[in-house]
Amino acid sequence: MVVLSLADGIYYELKDVAARVWSLVQQPRPFQTVLDKILEEYDVDPARCENDLLALAEDLNRRGLLEITPNPASQASDFCKSQ
Repeated sequence: MVVLSLADGIYYELKDVAARVWSLVQQPRPFQTVLDKILEEYDVDPARCENDLLALAEDLNRRGLLEITPNPASQASDFCKSQ
């Protein structure tokens, strides 16, 4: 999957799991929901999955592709693709 950042005009390639995460965050979703879905669909250690998902989210956020917003109700964060 290739994603175009409208902010900088750069195309970013998302492979396999990253592309799946991207498809999950087309609407705002809690971090835990995205994590649970990835754990359900892939054979991966839960701790590693959580760390990798956080790293991916932070990278996408730095590039302006993903918004991470605090969710006071759940004391966690929601993910949503940037507009």
